[in-house]
Amino acid sequence: MNVSERWTPGSLADGEWIRQDFGRLSIVVLNLYSEWRVASYPDGAPEGMAECGKAADLPDDIAWERWDHHDNDRRLQFRPAFPAMPVVARPHSVLHLSPKGQAAFFVGIPACIEVLAMCQGSMLRLTGFATQSLSKTWHGTPISGRLGYSLRTDARRVFQAEEWPEWDIVCAIELINDAAEPLPFERLFLATDHLSVFEKAGRLWSNAARIRVAAEGANLSNITYASRPAAPNENAVEISEPRKGRIRRSTIQSAFAKVLGHFNPLEEPS
Repeated sequence: MNVSERWTPGSLADGEWIRQDFGRLSIVVLNLYSEWRVASYPDGAPEGMAECGKAADLPDDIAWERWDHHDNDRRLQFRPAFPAMPVVARPHSVLHLSPKGQAAFFVGIPACIEVLAMCQGSMLRLTGFATQSLSKTWHGTPISGRLGYSLRTDARRVFQAEEWPEWDIVCAIELINDAAEPLPFERLFLATDHLSVFEKAGRLWSNAARIRVAAEGANLSNITYASRPAAPNENAVEISEPRKGRIRRSTIQSAFAKVLGHFNPLEEPS
């Protein structure tokens, strides 16, 4: 099965189960006794487990999560999504952006896989699982801020598909430095609540974003969200809408910083 086919809704009859693999992550969904039962294996399914079958074929010791549904509900879908919290991206090597300069680069964020199924006639998000475990970090001052995921990234200037993990959502970001001093990109706070997930030729993309860092003293960064991925992927197909809806612009404080104490919490989008 190719990547595109994984996101196409399907059906699962009573007493049947299916297994889908997303890198090392394996997800098993069973339809049984008017229930959806979902289990995950972060390090891969047990050896010898098939890709589908009947309930009697499964081991008895699976730790299921369960949801009730109507007898006629059979629709099932897997969907990629961004992690539930913002990410703080840290390049392996610091990128210095020149005064009044701008640069485009790519950041890959490991996708989460959501399981949706028909419950009482409507599609419902049941649960979600990370394709890669990320550690938590703090974005803010010692007394105020937001919790997020720490992400190590190459922040590449050129996208070359063979260098990227298959289940990364690739974000194309343009950085503009309005300051009169060089801007060291040592860490970037990136909220993903207003980013969609697109697919093209098996690769996952987000809509492009532009971050304009204000001149010294203003301590603000303006973000503009494009409606689609950057060229040449603007014709990619949207498969997951933004978690908190689409917006055109937002303003944050200190998207970039050299030390933890310089960070301030994310403001509400304007």
